[in-house]
Amino acid sequence: MVAGNKILFIRTPLSRFSLLSPVLELFLKLKNSKTQDFTMDIPGLPLSATPYSVGSDHDIFNFFGVPAVMVITWPYPYYHSSEDSVDKLNKESIEIIGKAVLASSLFLSQKELKKFARASQLTYLGELSMKREVKVVEILVDAGLKRDGKFLGIEIGKEGKKNGWLRWTRKGMLTPEIIKEEKNRAKLQEIYRNRRNISLIHELIMLGEQLDESSAWQALWEEYGEYDMRKIRDALKILEKERVKKFT
Repeated sequence: MVAGNKILFIRTPLSRFSLLSPVLELFLKLKNSKTQDFTMDIPGLPLSATPYSVGSDHDIFNFFGVPAVMVITWPYPYYHSSEDSVDKLNKESIEIIGKAVLASSLFLSQKELKKFARASQLTYLGELSMKREVKVVEILVDAGLKRDGKFLGIEIGKEGKKNGWLRWTRKGMLTPEIIKEEKNRAKLQEIYRNRRNISLIHELIMLGEQLDESSAWQALWEEYGEYDMRKIRDALKILEKERVKKFT
């Protein structure tokens, strides 16, 4: 998605914390810079980074435990329409995103990543702790870094103890269309009217695969802040009844 002139970077969910997020975010900012004067950074295109949200190809990777991010130019009025033609491509966004992805790949191939990993961990924890008290986040961050370290061949992070509260039996987007009972399908559609709830529900299930019930709810709050727990619980009950996932 490189046709628009505003770049949106969606990070990995907390449940899949990975160096992929801070590395790519760093290089997006560097490749988007219009100045070589380090005393003043002028971005080329508007660039924003947000917590994980569902809605595109990155989802399925995260659902199956593979950390994934999304870089998109958004908003884009011709999205998934007959007007989404090649003449709409933005060469500047192609260059920024392309160079950032290449630079991130090369950077992650290095062995000397321990200091960057530690700095990324502290930065992420610091950002969240400025908004609310964090208790569970560090466990998930450590576990994510440990997984990355195994893949990259370096010693970082700490192994987390899995004490899963949920088991996702049919992985994929949990859309109302998969719900057989009409009443429950309508109720889930109503909950999904607030699109934020869609991300919260999917993330809670991913968190619940690793954490006990209390810790999973706490982690969701630490990642996103306030949410309507009653509605999220109602959605889980519908999904459990339809055997999309079930409690262990």
